[in-house]
Amino acid sequence: MSNRLGLTPPQDLSESQKRPHALFSEYTNQRYARSPRTSLDDGTLIGPFGILLHHPPVAESIYSLIKALQTIPGLSSYAKEVVIAVAGARAKCAYENYAHAIIAKRVGISESALSEIHAGKCPDTLTEEGKAAFALATAAGDPGVVDQSVWARTVKVLGKDGAAAVVHYTGFYAYVSTILNGFDAKVPEDAT
Repeated sequence: MSNRLGLTPPQDLSESQKRPHALFSEYTNQRYARSPRTSLDDGTLIGPFGILLHHPPVAESIYSLIKALQTIPGLSSYAKEVVIAVAGARAKCAYENYAHAIIAKRVGISESALSEIHAGKCPDTLTEEGKAAFALATAAGDPGVVDQSVWARTVKVLGKDGAAAVVHYTGFYAYVSTILNGFDAKVPEDAT
């Protein structure tokens, strides 16, 4: 269980790593508890959080961005997980897909729907909100400007803020997937 930069146990943290470690630990414990795994039993952060610790100023900026993204209204947890599934599938990001499959199931996205999203298809079983999020996240991740008709349909279903959140989360999770893949973040061995 590692990544190309290595893992940093809590006792080995530099002074500049202690604050982002504390921020990410508190955030992940509150948000995810122990599933998906974001740390080892000794508190060593894994996944994107363990990677980001290697560059503390980036880690703190990403933490601030995570908190800021959560202030954008108009996007339910369900639709957000559709967006993340689209981004993770596009990047073929093993850790992202592992972690958010667990969360997606919690918010009502079935395993079969996730399989379809990972295959690049919009499941018929998604809600209208989920279908709108899928369409915009797919279009926003493709090269070029998003087609106006896709944007307009999404705004009609999610509102302007919801559509904006889809674009922001698509970009954010493209970044997260890039660092996870670039630094070869491993899926926890005990992942189910």
